Amino acid sequence: MKKITVEEKITNLYHCSILEFFQQCMHRKMETHDIAKLLDCSVSNLRRIARKYNFHFHHPEPTPMLAQNQNFLKKKLNIDNFLSRRWRVGQYA
Repeated sequence: MKKITVEEKITNLYHCSILEFFQQCMHRKMETHDIAKLLDCSVSNLRRIARKYNFHFHHPEPTPMLAQNQNFLKKKLNIDNFLSRRWRVGQYA
C-alpha cells in the first residue's frame, strides 16, 4: 500500500490547493506546529512544502530593541545602559 503524502492529504481532505490551505490556516492564526499536528507530519516537512510552493509563514513582530529606548542612548550611566558601557573607574566616578 502506498503511503499518502502530506500534499495529497491536504488536497484530499480539505479539497483546496496547498497555498489556499496555508492561507486559511494563517487566517485562523494557526502556528506551524498546530498545522503540523493537524496534518500529522513534522514541522520541518511542512516548511519544506511551503518553501516548494514559495509560501512564507507569518513571523511575529520582533520585540523592540533597547537601542530604541531613549534612556539607553544617553551618555550618562543609568539602569538601562550600564551593561553596554565600558567600566573605567575615572569616567563614571
